[in-house]
Amino acid sequence: MSRDGNRSEVVILSAGVALLVLAGVFHKPLLKARMPSVSDQEGLSGAPPVVVFTTVVLGGFRGIIADALWLRASYLQDEGRFLELVQLADWITKLEPHTSDIWVFHAWNLAYNISVMMPLPEDRWRWVQQGLHLLRDEGVRYNPSDPRIYQELGWLFQHKLGGESDRLHAYYKIQWAHLVADQLGRNGRPDYDELSRDPARTLALHQALGLDPARMQVVDALYGPLDWRVPQSHAVYWAYRGLQVAGSDGYLPCSRMIYQSMAELFVKGRLTWGPGDTITMLADARLLPGVMRAYEDALSRYEGVGVRESYANFLVGATLMLHARGDSRRSRNCFDRLHGAYPTPQTADGYEAFIAAYGPRPGA
Repeated sequence: MSRDGNRSEVVILSAGVALLVLAGVFHKPLLKARMPSVSDQEGLSGAPPVVVFTTVVLGGFRGIIADALWLRASYLQDEGRFLELVQLADWITKLEPHTSDIWVFHAWNLAYNISVMMPLPEDRWRWVQQGLHLLRDEGVRYNPSDPRIYQELGWLFQHKLGGESDRLHAYYKIQWAHLVADQLGRNGRPDYDELSRDPARTLALHQALGLDPARMQVVDALYGPLDWRVPQSHAVYWAYRGLQVAGSDGYLPCSRMIYQSMAELFVKGRLTWGPGDTITMLADARLLPGVMRAYEDALSRYEGVGVRESYANFLVGATLMLHARGDSRRSRNCFDRLHGAYPTPQTADGYEAFIAAYGPRPGA
């Protein structure tokens, strides 16, 4: 072999040794950085032995396993094998418990996609609850410091239960009102002092609805009095918890959920029972200070993201709605805030001129 060939071999061998030494130097720091994510994983209760085995052995390859199971989940959904799908979704979330996107997707899939495939209302409601429980009982548990998890949970209450996009929304509202009434009484208003003295009821409330009475009382003091039978009240609760974990920087989606849900509660936040287990949603003018607090808190945190426009639109609607209900004092209060913060040519001539121009016509 030539001298040049020998020299090349020496260079290659030296480079290989150097790379091995370098790998050794970085091996321990990498293991140390990786350990928290590995040690946080819990055993997969009820999973097939092959899943448990590969999870432990492959460690960092859990994401690849989760991807494979995700493909399998899509196949099961297409085949209509929903019970198997729930178990598979549980394994996927346990493989990657600190990935919020996985929890959000599977909860949304259960509550929106799978539920609407069910022919019976009670079956639809069962799948909506599955989505709620997945985020509330598991997603929050594994991601207690991620505000997005709380916001997505609140969205299920605000939109799926509290909105009207699903043709069975009234059925969901009735079922949820019953669940809350079973824990808090038929009027949906807890006695917080009594709850604080009854650990058994507190535990039952947490297990059934995921609620903590102390946090409920704080939210109620800020925005209430809330009717906890109404889904939007729970949207406010979970969004507020999201803001708490977000810290001083805030989290716009949670703030937006609070003021939107409060505005909805102002318009239809008081639930009354009717004949034949029906419900009626009425306006609740008592919530006006809470709505304003929610908007003004968002204004103090964020600029230029649509909060001002939303607040101005709310004040216009509240001014007209309260006037139509004969509540001139609150109506004028809203108008004064509207004109003071967001003056326009439409408000320049005063309250009476505004009502005459935009209020309901006599006999309308």
